[in-house]
Amino acid sequence: MPRLSTRKSLILLLWLGDVCLYMARTNVSVAIGAMFSSDAAEGRMLAAFYCGYFAFQTPAGWLASRFGGSRVLTAAVAVWSLASAASCFTRGAFAALFALRVLVGCAEACCYPSMAQLVSVWIPTSERSSSWAFITTGEPAGTVLMLLLGPFLLASTGWRSVFLVSAACGLAWMVAFASFATSDPARHRCISAEELALIHASRPPEVARGVTPWRAILTNRPFLCTATCHCLYNWTFYIGLSWIDKFLHTTWPNASSADLAAASAAPYVALFACSAASGVVADRLEARGLSPTRTRKLINSAGLLGGAAGFGALSCVAPCGGGSSAPRGSIVAATACLSVAIGMAGFGSSAGYWATFGDLSRRHGALLLAMSNTAASLPGIVGNTATGQLLASTRGDWALVFRLCAGSLVLGALAFLGSEARDQLLDDSPRGMLSSKLLVAPGEPGGSEEEGNGASTAAGPTVQAARGAEASSQPITQPLALPP
Repeated sequence: MPRLSTRKSLILLLWLGDVCLYMARTNVSVAIGAMFSSDAAEGRMLAAFYCGYFAFQTPAGWLASRFGGSRVLTAAVAVWSLASAASCFTRGAFAALFALRVLVGCAEACCYPSMAQLVSVWIPTSERSSSWAFITTGEPAGTVLMLLLGPFLLASTGWRSVFLVSAACGLAWMVAFASFATSDPARHRCISAEELALIHASRPPEVARGVTPWRAILTNRPFLCTATCHCLYNWTFYIGLSWIDKFLHTTWPNASSADLAAASAAPYVALFACSAASGVVADRLEARGLSPTRTRKLINSAGLLGGAAGFGALSCVAPCGGGSSAPRGSIVAATACLSVAIGMAGFGSSAGYWATFGDLSRRHGALLLAMSNTAASLPGIVGNTATGQLLASTRGDWALVFRLCAGSLVLGALAFLGSEARDQLLDDSPRGMLSSKLLVAPGEPGGSEEEGNGASTAAGPTVQAARGAEASSQPITQPLALPP
């Protein structure tokens, strides 16, 4: 059996870290029903994580760039694991648990910027899409694991064990990661000379950072369209992550524990499969000559519109409120609708808008992702709080909750049609601003897209000259886009 390469061992370890991350993120959704009885209080508690996640996105990106992904990720996992363990000692006090969930959110905000830094320096360009797609399957894997294990722990030993188990997994992973990983492959004690040469051959030269092109970024249409899609998708993803367990348990209270656990986990099994498949489908479409921009738009539109159809169907099964929790369909039908909704939406996001941040700017892609992820954390705060208030005021109108999710995905698919999978040349220097202004979208007058790398090939000699000057004077790196 061939030995696993050092870089692939790192990717496997990062996948396990993503599993632990989502166990720590999901644990409160499992335990909260045993801690609080008010929908409004549950909504505020579920929003606490996203307050920290929102506030610490940009600092997390700076820390990963300044100190390296290995150190920052090790510290972050230690913080969120200890905060999860400390939740056991709050005795259900709302304020104390709220503060700890904010701290967990701050720590988990460091995860994806740190992983992106590691992948950008460890993984050859040709392997990055598949590597990142594999890492992000840890999200549904960790969610499924907690949704299956959590109810058993809750019934057998109480809500505190839910937090303790997720904390123990995180700390165990941290020890393994700290003993293996380095932020630079050249410093790793086990890497071979051949593998190191392969990694270095695919990396552009490092360059000093210039002034951040804030004006160009904030007025760039493809970035704004991608970020808008990100926010609208996250409304649905965060509500699903936080409220599915509650929906199933209140709508079918007489279902067996095994049926409820399977129904809670099934959508995330679908998400795991669809996320993995989307990268394969995208690679094959591009191999057949479809441009990156068209590939991203096709995958994103098909996935998000398919997810909207699933949520629309689910709204026909869910209770309509008014004090009645009686469903209009079976738990099997609801599980099927949820699986289609969450699986297809994940299919669209993985190889759709998520893969576009690195395309928009090879030099500033990490910053674009951090800015978008900051804004896209707001649906976790607003959406969870609003959902709790909506359920309280309508006395359980789950159909309305799911119709809002469907509408959000439709709007997200439409917004992403204005994006592009090519470098926007965002630098605020005169050359960079000139290039950014002259860059035109595919299909617009004077613009066409080069198949395979998304570069403009018919934008005219002025743009070509500006790009040539940009390339010759400012070499660029290629950071990796992050997931939600």
